[in-house]
Amino acid sequence: MIYLKQIDRVSAWEFYQNREITSFSLPETVRCIGSHAFYGCRDMENIFIPAFVSSLGSGAFMNCSRLREVTLPAKITVVRTDSFSGCYSLSAVEFPDTMRAIGDRGFYRCANLQDLHLPPELKKIGNSAFERCSRLKSVKMPDSVHILGSRAFCGCWNLGMARLSANIKIIRKWAFSDCWNLKGVKLPRELLDIGEEAFSNCISLKKIILPKKLKRIQKRAFMGCSQLKKIIIPASVQRIEEDAFLCCENLREIAMNDRTFCMDESILSHAQLLHLSKNQNHLEIMLDSENPDFSEQHERKLLFRFWMQKDEFTRRIYFKQIRKPAYKIPLAVLMTDEQDSVYKNYIRENFQAVTQYLYARADEENGARIMALCR
Repeated sequence: MIYLKQIDRVSAWEFYQNREITSFSLPETVRCIGSHAFYGCRDMENIFIPAFVSSLGSGAFMNCSRLREVTLPAKITVVRTDSFSGCYSLSAVEFPDTMRAIGDRGFYRCANLQDLHLPPELKKIGNSAFERCSRLKSVKMPDSVHILGSRAFCGCWNLGMARLSANIKIIRKWAFSDCWNLKGVKLPRELLDIGEEAFSNCISLKKIILPKKLKRIQKRAFMGCSQLKKIIIPASVQRIEEDAFLCCENLREIAMNDRTFCMDESILSHAQLLHLSKNQNHLEIMLDSENPDFSEQHERKLLFRFWMQKDEFTRRIYFKQIRKPAYKIPLAVLMTDEQDSVYKNYIRENFQAVTQYLYARADEENGARIMALCR
């Protein structure tokens, strides 16, 4: 053990890559630990940080690969950039209740960290703060957290549950990407935006409830969530960007509201069986990979464009481009709003073929509706 006497600070880079240190006890007089002070002390297993230390520099214990546990004193309110990055053996961290922020890469690649008890007044979790903490099993954030950085928990392969702060409004890109074991996540009620690839490759995620204030789902937000079966888009969502659900091969149902006005057509391109519906006065689209009538994505995209258009003239253009008759798609353009003139004109022009198709499938109910529509 190394023990220093009567100093008030440990200077930057002072013990850089010192291989003789196995245990270190700082004197009570120390107030500050400089940046990279113990960088690369790979044989150090224990460190005692006295109660009056109020400042911990960036990279202070970076790459101390054998450091096993650490207790931070109450006067330290910020874990700075890379403070414990690369401490692979670190299994326990005791935070003071006074902790306010965990900086970028604060605990990056602390691969042995399993239990995380975040302090009650924490306000910020920085970029890559806990990235690749591969043994971390659960995260419960206090509601004091307002900022969650990009890649904050990216690559936490064993993370099974995450409870986010109720006051987070943005989940930034790659925040939970590659959390392969993530089965449940409670999203904050104030959430407005889910960032690019925020939950990509969360292959164990089967269900997620989107909050009622959500406005945007960014590119590839749920890409590769292969176990996701159903998702309900709340009425507040205004934009769903391209490939939001790319490679979600088990996604069976998406329900959304009329206010979801901007959505990339690729949302339809990767699901085997997809049911889309718009609230009570809804238009339903059924896509079934086993039905040869839906084998070409071209028809899916044109139908989707038709469905999303508000302008009647534009809808007419897209509708006429559908090479395979729309009546071959069960409930594809059967609208509860029977005043839609584009659809009504199409049915009238193809009345005999439509009714024959429906009755051949014993779909008497929809056949009767078609008859009533064209009187």
